[in-house]
Amino acid sequence: MVGESVSHYRIVEKIGEGGMGVVYKAIDTRLGREVALKFITPAMLTTDHAREHFIREARSAASLDHQNICAIHEIEEHEGLTFIVMAYCGGPTLRMMIDDGPLPLSEAIDIITQVADGLLCAHENGIIHRDIKPSNIVIEPGSHRPRIMDFGLARQVDSGATRTTTNRTGTLVYTSPEQVSGGKADMRSDIWALGVTLYEMLTGALPFEGEYEASVIYGILNNPPDMTKLPDEQAGLYVAGVIAKAMQKDPALRYQSMKEFIYDLKIAAQLPGAGLAVAAASSPGAGRPAPGPRKKFAAAFRAGSGQSLFSMRVRPMFLLILIVIAVPFIIWSVSNMTSSGDRPGRASTSAADTTKSEADMMFERGKAAYDGGDQTKGITLIEESIRMDPRHIEALKTLATYYNAGGDAKKAADYIDRAKKIAIRKGSSIDLLKCNIVEAYVWHDWVMAVRNLESLLEETPDDIRAHVNLGYVMSRYMGDYDGAVRHFENAIELDPENKDGLTNAAWNHMGNAFLYSGRFEEAMKAFEKYRSMSPESPDPINSIAGAYCFSGRYDEAIGLTERCIAENRHNFKFFEILGRAYLAKGQWKKSIDAFNRYIGAAPSRGYKTTGQACLAELYMLQGDRNAFDAQIAGMLAVDPNSLKAMWLSGLAALRFDGDTGRASAFLERIRSLTGDPLVYEETPCERHLNGAILLALGRHDEAIEEMRAAAESSQREFCFFGRELAAALLSAGRVDEAETRCVHLLSYNQNDYALLMIMDRLYSTRNDAGKSSYYHGRALEVLGASDPGFVPLEIFIAKSAL
Repeated sequence: MVGESVSHYRIVEKIGEGGMGVVYKAIDTRLGREVALKFITPAMLTTDHAREHFIREARSAASLDHQNICAIHEIEEHEGLTFIVMAYCGGPTLRMMIDDGPLPLSEAIDIITQVADGLLCAHENGIIHRDIKPSNIVIEPGSHRPRIMDFGLARQVDSGATRTTTNRTGTLVYTSPEQVSGGKADMRSDIWALGVTLYEMLTGALPFEGEYEASVIYGILNNPPDMTKLPDEQAGLYVAGVIAKAMQKDPALRYQSMKEFIYDLKIAAQLPGAGLAVAAASSPGAGRPAPGPRKKFAAAFRAGSGQSLFSMRVRPMFLLILIVIAVPFIIWSVSNMTSSGDRPGRASTSAADTTKSEADMMFERGKAAYDGGDQTKGITLIEESIRMDPRHIEALKTLATYYNAGGDAKKAADYIDRAKKIAIRKGSSIDLLKCNIVEAYVWHDWVMAVRNLESLLEETPDDIRAHVNLGYVMSRYMGDYDGAVRHFENAIELDPENKDGLTNAAWNHMGNAFLYSGRFEEAMKAFEKYRSMSPESPDPINSIAGAYCFSGRYDEAIGLTERCIAENRHNFKFFEILGRAYLAKGQWKKSIDAFNRYIGAAPSRGYKTTGQACLAELYMLQGDRNAFDAQIAGMLAVDPNSLKAMWLSGLAALRFDGDTGRASAFLERIRSLTGDPLVYEETPCERHLNGAILLALGRHDEAIEEMRAAAESSQREFCFFGRELAAALLSAGRVDEAETRCVHLLSYNQNDYALLMIMDRLYSTRNDAGKSSYYHGRALEVLGASDPGFVPLEIFIAKSAL
């Protein structure tokens, strides 16, 4: 075809050929530019469906706009042949460069980081490549910029075609274990391929080789790559760890996003042996770091992100070598990085000048607005402070915390990533540890949070905020209430007058630690102390009302919240407590009104879906399928991946329809979503729904184990899940275990009508009429003022009559 014209393209030369087709360099005679035409092999498009699928995916790739992706201009046809018009990227392929021998470490890191950045753009647009290999990466001469080719095999992540049916897509050795075994391919499959490519760039060899295809497949599925071939300088050892994590057989153990992969590559680029760090160390003013900062940064780095290199699960000996040898040089390199000058808009930060910048003042206004109950205004003001000063690390950390609290984990992850990069550039161990702590919250890695908080307290033992935060994590997520109380007491002892404004929070969190460990009177004393320190804030009253509701003192919870609402001394969370207290008394109509007011007042999507979930649970209790479906639809409109919506829908499939198949479909959806590390559901919904399905199938022992796991893993919702476990035990005939569970839960709340009904049924099973009658009467007493038509009560009375 050389010398011919195809449409308005004049073909100049043939530049490549592969399994997908032939590539020609051509001139676009209309626009006067060089392009590449890729004619697709007819064997690939044997049916109309195949052709439509290919064109659809090519068009999805054409939507990508990134300097490291070869742009697709058009998809056309000529004499029955389909071809793609792409930007012409002159220069050798990465395959050609590797064939000339291994690349220098600095060059390999630079190229692979740019390729990863291009893939990150694709992943964020819902596209995975599935055929990353050196021959699909072209290096532009002069700029040395890599361009990713051949997105023709890519697919949109949510297109429905989730399984790779053959391992022939792409060169076999770059194909991930999940693809080789016919499983699901996702963004982590591209990360695997990049790990293989980086290995080959540095060694000139493939990690898995064999004379036959079967032996290569065996190596991919079973054998670790030979890391001894990689460079042995400090940066090389770090990169070896990056490759090891990228090439984990189990996708769950790999980097979970391209952003994490890029983060560790950028750290490697700063280490001795990678070029950049050496240059920095030899620059004017660079000297040997003082022992103190080195130790501090070591603590920060070792206690660092669960998403970083040091959380990877690699062979113990290799990890030991990596930590012992590589970490000191990481510390040395980063501690020598000079911090940039004063932030834009900031006054001089000398000891004599403490004038606050406009960005600082805007940040403080934002915090005050958020703490005062106007979350939307608070976030807007803090975002403005960051626009004024993009390196305002405190604003970035705070915004990450606020977005995380509001249910937008992806935005939270972005802001804390920006803050962490600034901390690393500054070489500040304290800032890095604090960023690590916020990052742990975003990734829901509570072990990592505790480790970083403990490291921070080793550096600054009088850090009141660290004591408060550590106590909170231990209480809220780890169930270590006694340990939490000790840290709250330390915070109070350090600042008994609340001069730093943190002691009141310590009293509040201590109250919750007491409450959830069954020490109600101590909890109320702590909450009252909190109220005395914050007399103008509605939050202490919210805590007290919540404690009343949790312990079954519903009338006191209702009275307190209604008074505060009438006096306009409340925040939106009061309506949730009010709704739950009314529902616990069977007053479901008032509960609906309270939850609707909660939704109307909630400042963010995360809180709004909480209110909708409350209503959905209420309508499930009432057996109102249409109203239930409407609330679930509202939740999914706000968050299409809401785990709570999936969990409730699965339970509804069982309780409304007895449809275990549909419930199982929702369970699988939950499991697919929880593969995303940014997706988090506080309640252990997956185990509970699985238990409910197993119970419906009559597999009682398995069901009970799942229900038990749900109950024991929930620090705040243990009453609900414990009640579900008790009912399952009773259904399975394990009456003594059910009784033990109910008695324990009643020690927290003697007015839980659902527990009282289970106890009535339990003693009826034992033919103990006296105890059965007692609990029957107690249940009726609690629901004595219930609204007409409260379905749980109607069912209870009907069964009692039988």
